[in-house]
Amino acid sequence: MATTLSSPTEPTVGNAIKRARITLGLGEVIVASKPSIVRTVLGSCVAAILHVPRLRISALCHAQMPERHGDGRCRDSCPHPCFLEAPATNDRKYVTCCVRHMLHELRRRRVRNDEIVVTLVGGANVLANIDPRWSVASRNVEVAEAMLAQTGIVIAYADTGGTRGRVIEHVSDLNHTKVRYHGSER
Repeated sequence: MATTLSSPTEPTVGNAIKRARITLGLGEVIVASKPSIVRTVLGSCVAAILHVPRLRISALCHAQMPERHGDGRCRDSCPHPCFLEAPATNDRKYVTCCVRHMLHELRRRRVRNDEIVVTLVGGANVLANIDPRWSVASRNVEVAEAMLAQTGIVIAYADTGGTRGRVIEHVSDLNHTKVRYHGSER
């Protein structure tokens, strides 16, 4: 089963434009200023997509954890805290750091918050033995929603939660996002 999330005011994807194919990895942020198709695979991670129709660009992130804490470790909600103890850590694996970075990059391009169209995808509770109240997945979504709300940015489209991971492909210039659930044929 696949779902397509896209702005009703944007044209459909056509073959007229050659788009670069980019894979967005864990803890990465990209600002696609040239027409691109950005693909990523999500489980409990969350992808925030900030699209600017006026510039036809999209900023995307693949965030693994909700927020960084003073000691660099995640809270008790993390099912596997041991791997976060590495001395050199990537700040962009945190939702808070990703969103701040993307907003900074868009502000450098003179983008106002009221012209950003947001799509939020992911945050599946893929580990059956984790109580959803303590799930990193739901905290990822909550933190992303709260950060965007604090800046006055409205989430236009969302496909979050559940128990199945997702594969997304986002056409950066058109704000067209295809979501496929893990285990589905298409």
